[in-house]
Amino acid sequence: MTITKKSARAKGKLLENQVAEQIRDSGVDKTAKREKSSGSGNRDKSDIINSIGYNMECKNQKKFSLKGALDQTIREAERTHTTPSVVFKRPFESNKWIIIPFYEWIRLYKASKEPKLREDSLTKYNLTMLIQYAKKILKELQ
Repeated sequence: MTITKKSARAKGKLLENQVAEQIRDSGVDKTAKREKSSGSGNRDKSDIINSIGYNMECKNQKKFSLKGALDQTIREAERTHTTPSVVFKRPFESNKWIIIPFYEWIRLYKASKEPKLREDSLTKYNLTMLIQYAKKILKELQ
């Protein structure tokens, strides 16, 4: 089966729309959207417009040039001062993968281990106190 240029573009648009929707639905960036003219000849722009600081190049191809995709996202990320990334999906799989620079992975990992905000611990304390009071009230009612 030969994939036409039109169906290849449709696959690319589908992935771009899915990625933007998942970013919005996850709450990571409610403004994320597909760049409407991505893939239309201007090779130096992000496929996903976002406010999280990533240049996202999406690839939904059986065979794609990783070097080409990286070169493309790095070139644009340098121009826009964002973090380069490549999102790709393998054929017939729903899972998507993302390639980011190693320094960015380290930053994300370290951030996930940082203590939560004071407000988080205050909320946890208040909920703990509420549970204790509820237990006391239930015990008195028995």
